[in-house]
Amino acid sequence: MILSLLAASVLLPGAVAAAIAAAARLLPAGSRLRRGAVLLALALGYASAQVAIAGMPALPPVDTTQGLFPLALLAAVLGVVADGAGRWTRLAMRLAAVLLVLQLSLAPLARNTWTLGTTIVAWVALAAASLLLWWAYDRVAERLSASGAGAATSTAWMVVYAGVAALLLCARTALLAQLASTVVVALVAAAMVAPARDGARAVGLAGLPFLAPMLHALILNGVFYAELGTVTAVALAASPLAAVAALAPRRAGPRLRAALAALAVAVVLAPFVARAASEYLSGEGGFSEYGE
Repeated sequence: MILSLLAASVLLPGAVAAAIAAAARLLPAGSRLRRGAVLLALALGYASAQVAIAGMPALPPVDTTQGLFPLALLAAVLGVVADGAGRWTRLAMRLAAVLLVLQLSLAPLARNTWTLGTTIVAWVALAAASLLLWWAYDRVAERLSASGAGAATSTAWMVVYAGVAALLLCARTALLAQLASTVVVALVAAAMVAPARDGARAVGLAGLPFLAPMLHALILNGVFYAELGTVTAVALAASPLAAVAALAPRRAGPRLRAALAALAVAVVLAPFVARAASEYLSGEGGFSEYGE
């Protein structure tokens, strides 16, 4: 049991992400394909893990957890298309990814629970919030990259997804927690193996077309189909922005900035994880394995 869990959650996504990131070394430096290869490493590392953990999802997906599989792949494809494109094309690809998140995450509620008015309001509000947050993630990542601390974006997102996994586990959805943890593994593997000169930037900044929509989808699943609190969800969604703290020390080197970014995100999430863990340990109830 433990060995199969480690193989599906750690060895497989790590090996897939590392292999694709390593293959990027054969491509011309700074090329669109080289950046895209690292983005695909994250998506395919995650997707392979989901298949190993929960089986091959039905297409179209029959529940919101299965919807994470096509979301990972399509978000990566949209990111590759948007890379190097004009501003309006990038915005269109980003909007398409956000709408895909909402469709795959909220369709059961729109179909069975919400009125048409509630659905419209929820979609507009959540789409606007998601786009605004994604823009902010991008700005922080670009500033870190411009300062020579691109690795800080990678380490910050590693802590973000570790926090997502912990909070989803405490929200009594073990499957989503396990899936979130595979993103951490894929991030670590890709960052370690990717070309040294641009790997940190590629995994952090260029990985956002995968990292941002997957984060928002996991949060929506946790809020609407498990026990993730709204305030905790907002903190999770905003936590990547804490990485900007790594820019404060003017003379800090890249490694120190990477550590500071991870620490800043951890400080934001620690109170929520501690509270959720306390409530989980003192509470009762089973686990929710799948979305509706």
